[in-house]
Amino acid sequence: MEKESKPTVIKKRYMFVLAGAMSALIIFGGYLFYTSEVNSIRIAKHQDIQAIAELKINQIEQWRKERYSEAQFFSTDPTVIQYSLDLLEGRNVIHAKSSLKKSLTLIKDNHGYKNIFIVSTDKEILFSIDPDFKDVEPSISTFIDSLVTRKSIFITDLYLCNIENSIHFDLLAPLLNESKQIIAVLVLRIDPHKYLYPLIQKWPTPSKTAETILLRRDGDSVLFLNELRHRKNTALKLRISLTQKEVPSVQAVLGYKGIWEGIDYLGVPVLSDIQPIPGTPWFMVAKVDNSEIYSELIFRAIFITILAFVLILLSGAGLAWFYYSRQRNIYRELFGKEIKLREAHEEFKTILSASETRYRRLFEAARDGILILDAETGMIVDVNPFLIEKLGYSKEQFIEKAIWEVGSFKNIIANKDKFLELQQKGYVRYDNLALETSIGEQFYVEFVSNVYLVDKKNVIQCNIRDITERKRAEEALIESEKRYHALFEGAAEGILVADVGAKELKYANPAICKMFGYSEEEIIHLEVFDIHPKDSLPMVLNEFEAISRSEKMVACNIPCLRKDGSVFYADISAKPVVINRKLMNIGLFNDITERKRAEEEIKKLNEELEQRVINRTAQLEAANKELESFSYSVSHDLRTPLRGIDGFSNILLEDYSKKLDKEGQRLLNVIREQTKKMGHLIDDLLAFSRVGQRDLAKSDIDMKTLANSIYHEVTSEDEKKKILFSVSNLPLAIGDAAMVRQLWANVLSNAVKFSSKKEKPVIEISSKVENGKTVYSIKDNGVGFNMKYYDKLFGVFQRLHSETEYKGTGVGLAIAKRIVTRHGGEIWAESEVDVGTTFYFSV
Repeated sequence: MEKESKPTVIKKRYMFVLAGAMSALIIFGGYLFYTSEVNSIRIAKHQDIQAIAELKINQIEQWRKERYSEAQFFSTDPTVIQYSLDLLEGRNVIHAKSSLKKSLTLIKDNHGYKNIFIVSTDKEILFSIDPDFKDVEPSISTFIDSLVTRKSIFITDLYLCNIENSIHFDLLAPLLNESKQIIAVLVLRIDPHKYLYPLIQKWPTPSKTAETILLRRDGDSVLFLNELRHRKNTALKLRISLTQKEVPSVQAVLGYKGIWEGIDYLGVPVLSDIQPIPGTPWFMVAKVDNSEIYSELIFRAIFITILAFVLILLSGAGLAWFYYSRQRNIYRELFGKEIKLREAHEEFKTILSASETRYRRLFEAARDGILILDAETGMIVDVNPFLIEKLGYSKEQFIEKAIWEVGSFKNIIANKDKFLELQQKGYVRYDNLALETSIGEQFYVEFVSNVYLVDKKNVIQCNIRDITERKRAEEALIESEKRYHALFEGAAEGILVADVGAKELKYANPAICKMFGYSEEEIIHLEVFDIHPKDSLPMVLNEFEAISRSEKMVACNIPCLRKDGSVFYADISAKPVVINRKLMNIGLFNDITERKRAEEEIKKLNEELEQRVINRTAQLEAANKELESFSYSVSHDLRTPLRGIDGFSNILLEDYSKKLDKEGQRLLNVIREQTKKMGHLIDDLLAFSRVGQRDLAKSDIDMKTLANSIYHEVTSEDEKKKILFSVSNLPLAIGDAAMVRQLWANVLSNAVKFSSKKEKPVIEISSKVENGKTVYSIKDNGVGFNMKYYDKLFGVFQRLHSETEYKGTGVGLAIAKRIVTRHGGEIWAESEVDVGTTFYFSV
């Protein structure tokens, strides 16, 4: 009984080990899944923070450019200059101030200026919208001195005015007379609390800890320029020493750019993106607390732990059930197997007997001679009928005799040393061995001996194959080769035969001798190394070896060396052959020296042509850059007079509406509406121009998260309730996060707009793989379009529907195509009128 229970104990131990291994595997899998979730959340937040930082920087840059344009416009406005001259000379002072107040107050109110005033070069206030502002503070005096020297628009940094105890940001523009002399200075004073600080503090998605910070370096510390979200009264007051290098703000002024994980001004671990703001000494830091980023991981960790625990319990229960079920059936199985084993034993005996019978039949019927020897003594144990008939001896003359005692085999295993070699190696082979029959007829055989283990005893099986006919065929082949020699002699092409192993030249026909300048006696004493220049030998030998392995049949442009030292080039068609048991390369040489010279001339002409193409391409690129710069400048410069048209039209409506009839008022409203439309066109043109100018900053992009985020940005609450929106699992993409975000915004806005008039709008986002690339698709059931107008779809300012039906400028899809093209991808669409449209793109 003890002997029977012992295997059961061992099996239980194995089951416990297996259960432990499965538990460890489940725990390890849970850990890997948790780690994957952490990395996924970190990557998504990296992309979001980076995109928001770039958005803020673009907004600040745009805001500064617009303020600069306004300062430039009013500093060159003839009416402003004339009114300033009147104030300096004391003429029509009341009328001048009244007119200036009307034209500048509208700009002040619409664009968030705190005050607009004009100062003489003697630092006297000539005009101010704020009647209480009468004295020029020292800081403005200093700025005016700098402006007089530079004679150009001057933008100050954020600074604290000690007189008003408030933060100012001023634009100073010189007012020039006809002689280009400065007569006064126009100052546009901005209150950063009204526009700049709210712009910085606003975060596009709900977040408890997210914050954007504007800062600059001030000596050996970092100076915070805006009011912070989590600490009050900080603008131009809060400083941090540059020694606190774990703080993202310190890293910003020290020159770091990109994602940084550190400690913020509150001492809290944060994830941040650091970017400099071009054209300013400012830096932008966008940050979110790590606790908020990873807050949802707590729930996931609990879920993973519970799931792992349940899986461990289930696996343990399954193993226990399997073990006890197996134990219950084990004795029944053993009994059945014992019966089957007895039956198999009887069957094996039957099969073995049949196998011996088949072997004997093969032995008796074989058309090769077979001898069976005792491996210890060399005595012949058996011989098949074919060998008896072939040699003409009786079976009794073979059996119980050593093989070397049989007349035909005396030269095969002639002594004990040869037999000992066979015993040690277990294999001996003889080729082209001559044997004689009992009546003296000679024939040739292939003799192979192998040692085998049969019934725990070594025996030797000798297989003897008659190769007399094959030998005759080989002799005929040698005769054939001699005939081929005769053909080679008369060939017009140069032919060389070289020994692959020794690299020696074995044969050369007259044509090759003439080609190299050697006699036949001279050339067959040379080696492959002698007929090629030394500097080309490594390449030549590589080609030679490749031909010998049948990897190549043609070697091109091979340099060859004549007897007189001159070099010519040849194409060599070659093939490996076995001649007299040696591997040879037979090569057919074709002199291509003249052809190569012609090719060199063509190559030179092609290089000259390529250089011309490069020069033309450079000229084209320069022209494109100039065109982009021109487009940007024209678009940007158009914005300022448009504001003037809009502003003065509004003044006419407000101040002179009673003097205008209804038709006059309607026409002014049309002017204002068209001005706004032109402003939108300019904005889109600027956006289109910027796509081609900025460098790509590629990173991994979570396309599903980005698509969901953009959809919620471009739709109102009413539209969300009406639209049936779905997003399948989208693979990650690699690209510029800001540009790809703009791409999604344009195509999703398009889908929402053109499906808005459907009773039940449907928008579906999915992906597929085509030709190794991921293709993303946005499908809607909107109004669609006629595919015969497809060539207009991605053009600038091209529209397939009237503006009265669907608003827009016709630039959105052009920007989308430009973004995709810059990423090396493609964008296209399929549509049917009143059925819907599907856009496809890859990046």
